[in-house]
Amino acid sequence: MTPVRIVILAVLFYFLYKLIFPSRRAKQPQPDPSGSQTNSPEMLREDPVCHTYIPEGQAEILDHNGKKYYFCSEECKKTFSKENEL
Repeated sequence: MTPVRIVILAVLFYFLYKLIFPSRRAKQPQPDPSGSQTNSPEMLREDPVCHTYIPEGQAEILDHNGKKYYFCSEECKKTFSKENEL
């Protein structure tokens, strides 16, 4: 067998191996080109008063000096406002 045939067979076996046993690396999720994140879970935010975690979409929000504070309830929001004299 000539060296050229050995190289050709080695390349063919390599490609056959790659077809049978694809890479086992975890595939990275591709970003949604439309920008919507309907399938992704909501980010959890910590309530600064009672320290519970709330999904961002369900939280009571207080915007003060450009910073957003997230609360689990209106009561926690009022308590925070009273304590910080907002």
